[in-house]
Amino acid sequence: MSARVLGILVFVLAAAAAVVYGLLPRDGDRSFAELIFGSRPEQVQAMGFVGGEKRNFLADQRVEEVLLERYGIVLDARRAGSLAMVTDRVLIDQAPSFYWPSSQVARELARVNGIEPLQTEIIFNSPIVLFSWSPVAEALRSLGLAQAQPGSAAAFTVDTAGLLRLVLDEVTWQEIGIRELYGGVMVFSTDPTRSNSGNQFAVLSATVLAGGETDGPAFDDAVGRIADLYRRMGYTEGSSSTLFEQYLRQGMGAFPIIAGYENQLIEFAAANRSHWDALEDRSIRPVILYPEPTVYSSHVFMAMDDVGRNVVEALADPELQDLAWRAHGFRSGFAAANDPTSLPVSGVPESLGMIVPMPPFDAVERILQAVNTGRP
Repeated sequence: MSARVLGILVFVLAAAAAVVYGLLPRDGDRSFAELIFGSRPEQVQAMGFVGGEKRNFLADQRVEEVLLERYGIVLDARRAGSLAMVTDRVLIDQAPSFYWPSSQVARELARVNGIEPLQTEIIFNSPIVLFSWSPVAEALRSLGLAQAQPGSAAAFTVDTAGLLRLVLDEVTWQEIGIRELYGGVMVFSTDPTRSNSGNQFAVLSATVLAGGETDGPAFDDAVGRIADLYRRMGYTEGSSSTLFEQYLRQGMGAFPIIAGYENQLIEFAAANRSHWDALEDRSIRPVILYPEPTVYSSHVFMAMDDVGRNVVEALADPELQDLAWRAHGFRSGFAAANDPTSLPVSGVPESLGMIVPMPPFDAVERILQAVNTGRP
C-alpha cells in the first residue's frame, strides 16, 4: 500500500471517528450501541384494575405501542366496577400497582378501605349522559323537555328534573305518545353500589330532586324516592360497558333510556364509522341526551407504587390524550382543548356549563345505603 493511499485511509478513519465522537452523548447515560441501534426503555408489567368503560382505549393498538415503545410499559389492566375495585377484598388483596376507577367517590371509598396511593391524577373527565333513541328524544322535545343541539340529529339536551318527574310519577310511554314502548317511562342505570355511572346518576338524581340540598328533609325525601326508583328498575348491571352493549344490541324496546358516559357512543361511532353512518339514516337511531344539569365523572388514577407512577406519566402523553378524545371520546384531564369537530358524532358540545358539584361523601354514602337496602 502506497504512503499516499495509507494517508488517505488514516484521514478517513480519523474523520469518521470525529463524527462519531461528536454524536456521542456527553452525560454517559446512553451507550454507543444504544445511539447507533436504538433501544426501548426497560420493559415492566403493570397490573391494576380499571373501569370497563376504558377497556377499548387500553386495548387500542396505538395506545399499546406508545406505552411499550416510549415508556416500556405492558399493562395488565383487569376490568372491575369502579366501586367494587376499592371495596372488594378479593381485588384489593391482589396488591395492584394501580386502581383506575371513574370518579372521586371511588377515591373516597378507597381511603375508607385503607387504600392510600402514592400519587393520584385525574387522567380523563366524562360527563354523565343519557343514551336513548330518536323517537324518545322527539317525544321529550314535544313535551318541552328536550332540545336538539344545533345542526345535529344525534345530540339533545334534556331537562333533568322534568325527566325525573315523568319517571317518578310513573307516566307511561303511551301517555307521552310512544306506542311502541310498554309500561312507565324509565331510565336504566348500573348498580350504584358497584358501578360508578350508576352511582353518579343516583347522586345527580337525588341532588336535583332535593333542589341542591345534601341534608335535611328535602334530601331525606329525595333519597327515599331514589331508593324506590332503583327498586322499580329491577336487576341492574355492575358494568357500564355491559349496559351500553345491551342498549345497542337489544334496542329501544328493552332499553329506551340508559345512563352512561359521554365517551361510550363517541367511541362506538369512531370504531364503526360505516355502521354509525347507516344508523343515522334510520327512523329509530341512537342519540345522546345531555342532562341539564349533569355531573362530571373524573377518571382518577391511583398509583400504588413506582410502577403505577410510571403509568401516570405515560398516560399524560399528548398523543395518548389526543387519541383518547378523537377515537374514544374521553375529555382530557390535563386542560387540553377538545375539539368536537374531530368527532364522528355531531352536536357534542365543546364544554358543558350546567354541572352539579358532588355532594359530601356522607351524603353519597346515604344514597348508596338506601339503594342497597331499599329504604332511606
